[in-house]
Amino acid sequence: MIKPTIFISHSPLDAAFVGRLKTMISDRTGCVLDIFVSSDGQSIPFGRNWVLRLEEALRECKAMIVLLTPASLESRWIFFEAGHAYAMKIRVIPIGALSVDMTKVPPPLGLLQGFNLKSEDGLNNIIGVVNELFGHNHKASFSAADYASLIAGTAAGHAGPLNEFVGVIDEIETTLHVPFVDLRRVLERYFTANATQYSVHDLAINTFGVRFRSFHDDQRETLVEIDPRMFSEALGILHSLQTPDGASLLGDQETAIRFNMAIRRIPRHHSMTAALHGTGVTIEKDGRFRLGNTIFSVDTRREMTIVGSEPIFKSMEVVLSIGTQECLPDETSIADILRILFDRCILGPD
Repeated sequence: MIKPTIFISHSPLDAAFVGRLKTMISDRTGCVLDIFVSSDGQSIPFGRNWVLRLEEALRECKAMIVLLTPASLESRWIFFEAGHAYAMKIRVIPIGALSVDMTKVPPPLGLLQGFNLKSEDGLNNIIGVVNELFGHNHKASFSAADYASLIAGTAAGHAGPLNEFVGVIDEIETTLHVPFVDLRRVLERYFTANATQYSVHDLAINTFGVRFRSFHDDQRETLVEIDPRMFSEALGILHSLQTPDGASLLGDQETAIRFNMAIRRIPRHHSMTAALHGTGVTIEKDGRFRLGNTIFSVDTRREMTIVGSEPIFKSMEVVLSIGTQECLPDETSIADILRILFDRCILGPD
């Protein structure tokens, strides 16, 4: 039996949020729907012809939910998908989410009948749409706790410039050229003086969203791993750290932004430079790029882990590397670069 199909059009930057939304709808409707989400690796298996599968899904679906968020409103694809569906006589339902208000969305999407997803009422409205479209009788029973679970870890809980990218960044890393044994004493003094909660585990010290740990192969340096939701707070900590004689611990910083495995990079360097043309990004002689005062590169690295004494190489990951600077890049600089990379399709869903 063929399941009734709904297509969710969205920005790849909202992949984690949409994944949770898909799961919640499926669970509440008893998995009787085929919910097409292009970034989940299931609706379109990674490596398949994306455009071909997109067209197939549109032919099969009866309705398209267009998820309007700060990220998707900056995307060209969402308008393409919505227009194509509308031309095929598919019902298009715009839904405002993550701070976007449907009443303020301009035409043409603003002319269509939709609603906002700002509370459990919005979730229950989706169930109402499913019942109307397919003659079902699912109970609209989402609660405030369900909505809180949906938006956990999204821009709704993060007010900084990186808010629209929280769903695609795995973590942000930088290195302090200070032995962990020395840094640990500095951190413990800082956290105690500022009444900040922390924990210590062997060669690591943790606070909210930030971990400082020793390199196992180089005890002279300390790796700092930062959750993107706490980057602003991490900057405050790092800029406040000083040696006993008052010198800053920052200097010659190189920062790496690691993306989750659902993100891929455009494969060829000349294709990347073509996409960057006209954005204000310039090319450095060493092949890296510059936007303002920030030098960066976009690399693909193979993730490795050690099992026993053997290195095991896992899937490839995309890393945005910010060149060596005297201090860490601010959130706005990183967000400006990411916005260009995703808008020009240099980074996108795998």
